[in-house]
Amino acid sequence: MNIAMFSDTWETDGVSNSIKRARMGLEAQGHKVYLFASSSGKVGWHGDDYFFKGYAFPFYPTYRLSFMPKDISKDILEREIDVIHVHTPAFVGVKGMLASFRLKIPSVFTYHTDFLQALGVYVSVLPPKTLRKAGMVFLNYLLQDFNAIVFPSEYTRKTTDSWLKVEGKRFVFPTGIDLAKFHVEPGNGKCLPEEVEKARTDGKKIILTVGRVAPEKNLELIFKAMKVLDDDYILFVAGKGPYLKYCKATYESEKIRFLGFVPDFDLPLLYSVADCFVIASKFDTQGMVIHEAMACGTPVAAINYGAMPEFVDDDCGRLFLGENAPAVAMAIWEVCHERKYLGDMARKRVARNDIDVFVKNLVTVYRAVVKSSRSC
Repeated sequence: MNIAMFSDTWETDGVSNSIKRARMGLEAQGHKVYLFASSSGKVGWHGDDYFFKGYAFPFYPTYRLSFMPKDISKDILEREIDVIHVHTPAFVGVKGMLASFRLKIPSVFTYHTDFLQALGVYVSVLPPKTLRKAGMVFLNYLLQDFNAIVFPSEYTRKTTDSWLKVEGKRFVFPTGIDLAKFHVEPGNGKCLPEEVEKARTDGKKIILTVGRVAPEKNLELIFKAMKVLDDDYILFVAGKGPYLKYCKATYESEKIRFLGFVPDFDLPLLYSVADCFVIASKFDTQGMVIHEAMACGTPVAAINYGAMPEFVDDDCGRLFLGENAPAVAMAIWEVCHERKYLGDMARKRVARNDIDVFVKNLVTVYRAVVKSSRSC
């Protein structure tokens, strides 16, 4: 099949990583994937990717939006696209929806982000209730013509049950994980940041969190928990984002260190040397970073909220309740003291989300919408 994927974000977040994994897996099976996305630099066709000129989103400059994407109907027809897969609901996503409608090509939408929550986080020009109502109206309009909607977790699907009134079939499966990539062999050429290596040498318990450094990630709860733990524990924060400068100025200490951006190539080793991976975000719809950590054999301490209980339990980590720093500290302590057993179980647990399973589910959805479209 020839698949066109549309996204308003690229190289900035988990949506981009999900698209990359889907593309890699699909093309490994002989399918062809074309990308249409916003970019802050290159514009036009670059290989199989088409980039629209992107502009900084006023409320979140890290994101680039294309406010008036050019018509790409001719490009879609020339490439004999079988399925259009939209990953975001902004300008480029709308362009994908319109192309599907005009050209009568079956379409799929993945609900990667809790968009109603995102409006409250990223947009401040209207009261939250007004934004939420407006978001419901817009998403019902946008999604009404999609043949299928994919949710990365059961929790995310349930959050839409009361207000999303569209006819497209609904599927639930998380983004897959490339287990081979996150299986670390000794002497594979990857290297640790110097201060992480020093912490290992000093016998410290290494706590790790990875992702965008932003207010919605609830990092301050983890920082507070580190004050409860003794000096044998050290937290490393890997990632960049709009909150990084503030967090470094406010919280950086001997026990809390900021690594900045860590290349994908070096992440598996970083995950694998951690005694505990911790996540406190109430924003993630599946938390792909927890799957990456688990694939490396690192157990997880996660907030008992949203989709997290679907992937983490006492057999492979610990869940902690609410905004309670001592509870977070206790979860981290327990995970570190059962690291070997929980790590082995984490690796076994995440195998169910292997990328091959993910791609098989995607192809099943694509074939279903193509078949349904042809029968109409």
